[in-house]
Amino acid sequence: MKILTLGVRLLALVAMLIFIQSCDLEDLTDKDDDDDKEVFFVGSLPSKFTGGWYDDTGNLTFDIGSEDSEHYIGISPGIYYVYDEYQIIDDVYKVIGTPDSGSDKTFYIKESDTIGEIEISQVSATSGFANYTDTAPVTVSAPVANFSASDQTIEEGESVTFTNTSTGDGSYSWVFEGGSPSSSSSENPTVTYNTPGKYDVKLTVTNSAGTDIETKTDHITVTATSVMRGFAWCGSSTTASYTPSTGYSYNSEGGAITVTRSTTGSYAVKFGGMAMTNGHVQAALYGGSEGAVRVLSWSNSGNDLVANIRTFDKDANLADRAFNIYVTGTGFEGAYLYADQETAGSYTPNTAKSYNSSGSAPTISSPSVGTYTVTIPGVGAGNLGNVQVTAASTVSAIAKIKEWTISGSDLKVEVRTYHSGTGALKDAEFNLLYTKNLTDIKGGYCWADLESSTSTYTPFRNGNTGSGNITSKKTSTGTYEVIVPNQAGSGNTILTTTYGDNNYKAVVGGWSTQGSDLRVTVYTYNSSGVATDAEFSFFTIYKD
Repeated sequence: MKILTLGVRLLALVAMLIFIQSCDLEDLTDKDDDDDKEVFFVGSLPSKFTGGWYDDTGNLTFDIGSEDSEHYIGISPGIYYVYDEYQIIDDVYKVIGTPDSGSDKTFYIKESDTIGEIEISQVSATSGFANYTDTAPVTVSAPVANFSASDQTIEEGESVTFTNTSTGDGSYSWVFEGGSPSSSSSENPTVTYNTPGKYDVKLTVTNSAGTDIETKTDHITVTATSVMRGFAWCGSSTTASYTPSTGYSYNSEGGAITVTRSTTGSYAVKFGGMAMTNGHVQAALYGGSEGAVRVLSWSNSGNDLVANIRTFDKDANLADRAFNIYVTGTGFEGAYLYADQETAGSYTPNTAKSYNSSGSAPTISSPSVGTYTVTIPGVGAGNLGNVQVTAASTVSAIAKIKEWTISGSDLKVEVRTYHSGTGALKDAEFNLLYTKNLTDIKGGYCWADLESSTSTYTPFRNGNTGSGNITSKKTSTGTYEVIVPNQAGSGNTILTTTYGDNNYKAVVGGWSTQGSDLRVTVYTYNSSGVATDAEFSFFTIYKD
């Protein structure tokens, strides 16, 4: 009987517990229905972990706390709610957060050794930790970009290390014109330069407070390890074969220079040991006789370079004439080209006989007969340097410069070619030489732009490796005196090309020493061979 009574009581107690449990479950369900974010969290994170936590750049990265009974960890782009009790693993608090959508994320949080800091990882309890501070955001100053170079003048193939000297930390973005690599995000990159020239360097620094850019124009100068070049004054116009005066000739390779006349007005100039895969030839008529000079061709003969030159009288007939010749290879700061498609509307010149120290290939367009626009990319603004042109190939013509200007970062040269007898515009091939700066060479250049001035003046686009500006003046109709200060002595040659929208021609009358200066006479003529005032481009270069 007692056993039965005890059994009934036990059954009644079980039934009561079931009833109470059912009521609790119902209450929980009701609360979830009222607010689906209601959280019944067994334990909360210690108060030392709550608050806003900033990274080392002052950005608010973590926000840890509770709203009502909700515990959360805020991290871009959302909120992670903490529904479960955290775990402690060797003083590291492991917390699982659930977002409104997406996957759960696990956070590992611990105190830092520094007061007021904590460490947070999203990797594991032992790795991936970063420090965060609960103080006000770090004041981050806008960056001021700046840098230095280990060397600003190098030879081709050498490297430069750039050191960031900016104020304000941040990310770095470098651009290296002409360099390899051409860009970098490293703080202190090393760059190799393989092509001679002058190159810009740009650094962009960015942080949470802003961005700053520092560009240094022509910051790195790259010189050639050696530039093949030579020149000669070929003054014995009727001699069958001779060696030009050593006082006015030069061969960087040390070989002999010889001139051979095969027939009237036909000459072959050989530079011993100067065979090159890419070279250029310019020529200028010399003396008191009007006429024209043309570079027929040039090529290698064994180890030598041979240039074939033709000279003419004012009526375009072959005639014996003295001339100056200048040859050069790649590696200097500037450009050259052989315009070999005289009737083409637009084209890229023969790459085996063209060069641009800025890297990109020159191009040529021709809108009409005898009218050409040469574009030399990437030479940059600033000093416009010097341009010389000589007619080339078999057409009896002269070549001259109408003008040269900068367009953006490119050089634009307007060239005109005329029949050397009639003076009419005529399609013709030509050689063009551009010297931007007299880098690692001795010489000078100018554009004599005041053709009527009998007073001494300083021409435009003036460059001189000696001290002082080049000057010029007219001494009589079509006759000019050019003075190159502090460049006395032999061992040089002279080139000159007329300038302007006409068919005039220029001749180097001669040059001599005047005290410590170089004195040069230039003659200019119209198409009929009559002395006429004209603008001209002037260039002189000395032995290395």
